[in-house]
Amino acid sequence: MKILAFDTALGACSTAVLSNGLVESEISIEMARGHAEHLMGQIQETLDEAKTTFGDLDRIAVTIGPGTFTGLRVGLSAARGMGLALSIPVVGVTSLQALAYRGMNRDVGVVASLIDARNDEAYGQLFAADLKPLSEPQRWSYATAASHVERLADSENAILFVGSGSKPVLEAIGPVAAPKIVVDSEQVPQASDIARLAANRPIEDISPPRPLYLRPPDAKPPQKSQFVR
Repeated sequence: MKILAFDTALGACSTAVLSNGLVESEISIEMARGHAEHLMGQIQETLDEAKTTFGDLDRIAVTIGPGTFTGLRVGLSAARGMGLALSIPVVGVTSLQALAYRGMNRDVGVVASLIDARNDEAYGQLFAADLKPLSEPQRWSYATAASHVERLADSENAILFVGSGSKPVLEAIGPVAAPKIVVDSEQVPQASDIARLAANRPIEDISPPRPLYLRPPDAKPPQKSQFVR
């Protein structure tokens, strides 16, 4: 199975081609904005490095959020368009799950996947080391996220923190019973991890991806003046 995966949900533009479990090419560029102008060229470069054409692909994989509204729209629109044109499945993977994949096969008990949402809040979800969800995706205050992590801590297993929300939540957390806290340096999802998650999705479980928004947009449409007749 050959999969093209990409992420534009956060502070990077990441692309990868996975073929039968092996990463054939992967590119990740830090990028706060400009994903729409950059994505298609980077996808083509990634395919060229993998000596792959669009016609060789069996699946498209894309992050569905949480993340920036503009970034999510760019990635989802591109993925849906490609899937429709190529008549292949499009698999949506949450940003939190993609980050949590960093905990697979590591000696930890809980993976705290945390994305800094600003305003003293984080998008977060807790997972077991096998990626079984221990909570739903939520928007938490740093203090609330810390309390959820503390509740699941035990004396035998380490806790892995991953994502841009790790530092502020760790600052809010008190002493935990776990013997150690492990902090992964990765701040954004890796496209190769997104592809691996998509490869494991049974075909009958694949449905058209929808964005996962955990907060309303900051921008609001202007209100009609009461004086306008």
